[in-house]
Amino acid sequence: MAKRGTDRAADCDSEANGDCANCPNSDADARRRRILTGMAAGGTAAFAGCAGLFDTGEDDGPENFVSEDAEENGEENGEEAPAYELEFLRNEQTLDIGEDEIILDAGLDADLDLPYQCEVGVCGQCEAHVNGDATDVVEMDGNEYLDDSEIEDGAFLTCVAEPRADFAMDERPDESGSPLDDVEEAQAFAVEYLGHDTGGTTIDVPEDEELLYAGLDEGWDLPYQCEVGVCGQCVAEVDGDANDVVEMDGNDYLSEEEVEDGQLLTCVAQPRDDFTLDTEP
Repeated sequence: MAKRGTDRAADCDSEANGDCANCPNSDADARRRRILTGMAAGGTAAFAGCAGLFDTGEDDGPENFVSEDAEENGEENGEEAPAYELEFLRNEQTLDIGEDEIILDAGLDADLDLPYQCEVGVCGQCEAHVNGDATDVVEMDGNEYLDDSEIEDGAFLTCVAEPRADFAMDERPDESGSPLDDVEEAQAFAVEYLGHDTGGTTIDVPEDEELLYAGLDEGWDLPYQCEVGVCGQCVAEVDGDANDVVEMDGNDYLSEEEVEDGQLLTCVAQPRDDFTLDTEP
């Protein structure tokens, strides 16, 4: 039986002539033999450290990898999607529902008594109501049943709606009496936005809505990143003490002195008065 080394040498003119220094495979082969010898001596640790030496030159994957689990849970690079408190008045329960969760699905998972049928936004069986314009508190992708005027009057479909704010709802509005009559509507304040592409526009921002999202809803390109008050990318400024005009629940970036000097984080700041906001301090 011929030896494997002999067969390989026969295919290489340089090695057959005893000139292995010119063999194009000799350096790579010798390198691999040294690595395999180290693997035998060092075991798994040696292999883990040297595995990169077998690089094929091909890209093994994206630099910024996001696990499938992270995507399924609405997470990216370790950051969880924001969640909102939704009060189901007929069921007398409040749930924390992520902004990427369908309201109907979250309610059914919690064993709430909710009406539904098609689950794709066409039949209207899951219609629910809120005080005010429903577009202020939910985003619907797939609504084929409600018209714009009905939505502005507070109607939405739980089967295609994702939350965008904390709110209370009548999940069975066909039943007698409306529990929404006992729910006070959030007070709104006039906030003038300066900087970026806002054009010095004044909008009414409800007291339970963050300044960042009110601006993004207007289509303005406001700066932000973490959305939970830790990165500081959304720092804005007001005249005077920011404590006098906003409430921040979640600020983990600004010091109390900075807040007193007028700085705030739009991603966690809710208005408590009328004021002017400089988004480019």
